[in-house]
Amino acid sequence: YQINTCYSDLPISILHFQLRKNLRQLKNELFYSKKFGIESFDLVTHKKQTIYYFGERSSGTEIIEYDIKQVDRDYLIVLGRVDSVLQISKINYDDYAKEKRRKQTNNTPPFVSTVNISYPGEKELVNYVKFISNNRLFTTSNDCCFRIHDLNESNKVIYQVQNDSPINHCEFLEEKNLLFCVGDSTYTDIFDIREKKKIHHINANYDFGICIRSNPYNTNLFSTGNQDQSCKIWDIRNLNQSLHTLYGKIEAIGDVAWLDRNKICYAEDALYFYIYDMFDNKQQDFTFLGYFNGMVYDKKKEMLYISAQTDNSGGILCYEK
Repeated sequence: YQINTCYSDLPISILHFQLRKNLRQLKNELFYSKKFGIESFDLVTHKKQTIYYFGERSSGTEIIEYDIKQVDRDYLIVLGRVDSVLQISKINYDDYAKEKRRKQTNNTPPFVSTVNISYPGEKELVNYVKFISNNRLFTTSNDCCFRIHDLNESNKVIYQVQNDSPINHCEFLEEKNLLFCVGDSTYTDIFDIREKKKIHHINANYDFGICIRSNPYNTNLFSTGNQDQSCKIWDIRNLNQSLHTLYGKIEAIGDVAWLDRNKICYAEDALYFYIYDMFDNKQQDFTFLGYFNGMVYDKKKEMLYISAQTDNSGGILCYEK
C-alpha cells in the first residue's frame, strides 16, 4: 500500500468514523463523529456536511461512539454518550437532502423523533453501539453490561449479559451466536448468547483491552488490540495460544481492521500503523503525523482510510493498494 491523498482541513476532534456506501445517493461519503456532533465528508466533492450537532455548551453529552443506517426514507442514528445515555434519533432523508443543498450551517437538521435511554450509574460511558439484524442494536457500557435492544418493541432490552469489568469494545457474530469482549481487564471474554454464559476467559495480555475485530472473510479468526502494545490474532477452534502476536513501537494498539483472509492492519494510538500478511509472514510499516482516531477499509476500491490529528490540524489519509 502507498499514500494516495490526504484530506485535510477537517475537525481536529474526530473520534470515530466509518465509510457508508449503501445510503441511497450517498455512495462516496465518510461519516465521522466529533465531540459534539456527526459530519459527513464527500470523497468526490470534498465537501463537509453537518448531520447532527449538539452545540459545544452541552456539557456531558459528548459522543463516544455511534452507528448509522437507513430505514425506508429515514436515517436512524444511535449515539453512545459519556453521561450514561443511549440516544436514538431518526432524520428524514428528504430533509437531509434539502439541507445538503443549502449553505452549510451548524443548525441541527430536522428530526422525526429522538429517544434517550438512561443506563444505571452516574457518568457511565456508553462505549460501543452497533445495529444488527431484525431492527435490533447492541450496546456496551461502563456498567459492565452488554445489551440488545429491540427497536420494534419501543427499544426494549431483550437480552442482557453482565460482565466482571467494564466492556470497552466487542464483536457480535450472529451466525455463531458468540459475543467477544475486551475491556478494563487483562482478559478477553467470549459469551455464548444462546446459553447466556461465558464460555472462554482468555488471560493473554498485561493491560486493558481496547478493540476486538472478527475476520469477515474467515469468522474463525479474530484479533485484539491492547494497551500493552500488542495485537493478537486468534482462532476460536484453539484458544490455548494466539496464532500471531504483533507489537507496536511506542503506543497502545488503538484499532485493527481485516483487509482480506490473511492481511490485517493494526494501528498505534500515534505515529505508526502496520499491515501484516499471515500467509507470507511479511509486514509493511507506515508512519503518519499525529494521533490515530480510527480507520476504514474499502474492499471494492482496495483503499485504506486513516484518521489522524495533531494539536492544530486534522485529516483523513487515504492509502491505495
